[in-house]
Amino acid sequence: MSTTTHNKAGAGYKVVQRRRWDAELSHLRPWFGAFERFLAPVSPAMIDLAALAPGARVLDVASGFGEPALSAARAVGPTGRVVATDLSPAMLAVAAERSRALGLTNVDFLEMDAQEPTLPEAGFDAVLCRLGLMFLPDLGLALERLGSLLADGGRFVAAVWGPAQENPWLTGARHTLAEFVELPAPPPGAPDIFDLGRPGVLRDAFTRAGLVAPGTVSLGLRFSWRSAVEYAEFHRASPLEHMVRDQEPHLQAEAWRAVAREAERGRGRGRGRGRRRLSFAGQVVVVAGQR
Repeated sequence: MSTTTHNKAGAGYKVVQRRRWDAELSHLRPWFGAFERFLAPVSPAMIDLAALAPGARVLDVASGFGEPALSAARAVGPTGRVVATDLSPAMLAVAAERSRALGLTNVDFLEMDAQEPTLPEAGFDAVLCRLGLMFLPDLGLALERLGSLLADGGRFVAAVWGPAQENPWLTGARHTLAEFVELPAPPPGAPDIFDLGRPGVLRDAFTRAGLVAPGTVSLGLRFSWRSAVEYAEFHRASPLEHMVRDQEPHLQAEAWRAVAREAERGRGRGRGRGRRRLSFAGQVVVVAGQR
């Protein structure tokens, strides 16, 4: 594929992503609290690897609802500064609302494409990205450009989903939907969200981008729901919903019933033992490199 073709494909993919996240905000927001509980270990681990101290300047890329930007803002204190960026202005509006509710005054919010950072400043002590790099059609370009915004010795810390087999909380629902409906082809240039979690993939990408001495930490997570029905409702509010969005309403309903049935069977096979809650494992891989 030529560079021009690749850039056009990537641009089209990013347009789809921006529209999707903006459109799905109302569905995602009711589940925000649950999702943050599931991911509770991730932001603290990233802040620790970034070695944030009071007064530090931090750039958070693909901040979404505001993490780890808001946790970073608390870590750097009133003398520090955090710039939270995202491709979706609707997501950033929620992050800004949360920041105000927490009384934080050291966070700025900026709509920005991670592959084409438009910041008038550089010299950040840390660049953070939680569960965002997997959506970038040109990871190498993004790492180089974002890494150039770091001060000498600054740290780039990114969290991505681990390998597919380590995330049955998500792959189970995705596989059921894929078997139940004929899926449309993914947009040109679209990466798979589990690609960067494979051993060494993101670490090697950091090295190629000039981020030295990259280290990796794997975090085991636990996702749980009150029932298989709630599990299906959670995923129906997630980006997985686009897999069946174009189907007839009765087929969509049957697909989600199938997701709930398979989740209940998974509990019976031991993936989430105990009858009180339905529980599945997950994994996030965190990689840190230094400029």
